[in-house]
Amino acid sequence: MWLVEDYSVDEYKKSIIKEVENYDRCVKIEDAQPHPTDEFKRRSLLGIHTQPQEVKVRVGALVPSSSISFKEARVIAEVADNYSLEFFNMSKQ
Repeated sequence: MWLVEDYSVDEYKKSIIKEVENYDRCVKIEDAQPHPTDEFKRRSLLGIHTQPQEVKVRVGALVPSSSISFKEARVIAEVADNYSLEFFNMSKQ
C-alpha cells in the first residue's frame, strides 16, 4: 500500500513486472485475469463430491451464519484430516 502511494500505480507495476521477469520462469503478467475458455459447469456445493484429480474429493457444508470462528475451522480441519483417507479408501472398494 505504501509503496504504491510512494511510487504510483504505474511505477509500482513496472517494478513488479521487472522483478518477476528476473525469475526467468516464463510468467506473463496480464492487466486483468483472462476470460475462461472452457465450458462452465454448475456443480453441487453441499455434500461429498469427487474432483477431476483421481485421489481428491471435496466436501461442501452449509455455514448458516456465513462465518465460523478459528476454533470451529480447526475442528473442521481435524475432522477432514481424520476421515479423508478413510473416505477415499471406502470409495475405491
